[in-house]
Amino acid sequence: MQIWQKYVATRWCSQGIFCFGILTCLTPMHSWGAHDDPAAAKKVAAKKQIIGPVETVEELDSELAFKARVDTGATTSSLHVDEWVIENEAAKMSENIGKTIRIKLRNHRQETEWIKRKIINISTIKTSEQQEERYIVQMTLLLKDVKKRVLVSLNDRSHMTYLALLGRNFLRDDFVVDVSLEGESDRKPEATGKKKTSPPAKAT
Repeated sequence: MQIWQKYVATRWCSQGIFCFGILTCLTPMHSWGAHDDPAAAKKVAAKKQIIGPVETVEELDSELAFKARVDTGATTSSLHVDEWVIENEAAKMSENIGKTIRIKLRNHRQETEWIKRKIINISTIKTSEQQEERYIVQMTLLLKDVKKRVLVSLNDRSHMTYLALLGRNFLRDDFVVDVSLEGESDRKPEATGKKKTSPPAKAT
């Protein structure tokens, strides 16, 4: 339909016939959507929960709570890992895709837990100084009353203030970030009572 409209507008304009009127009338109809309706936009926004730039999120399998930096600029969520064990690990990370990985998680309260996951993919992070590869797994995260199973990248965040990061793949459709809530959202969560666990036997 758009191709025909463009053709007609071009032909008529080249002959100087009703050029302005034709271009006005031939505005693509798909632009008349809910996203142009302020009332509809407010209705969608009203369904979303307002959160601050720092929130407490729980990884459900380990039952560990993490203070997480909320980052709308990050595509994928990320979690700190102290160490891991991969069954039949290959030297090249891409060759470990599809294998089982045992992950040692640690939160800001120094509580630790081992969980097992399947490696879904790897991501490559490029900086001006180096290139880093990270394993991608699926995890179930809980924030307030919203539970989602999303892709999470595993990396060493021990040098960072927050050991977890919530990216757009978790925030999408459910949350709106209000940076003015920094003080309120930065409160320390209650202790979960988790005890440190011993690492599993290394796969052979």
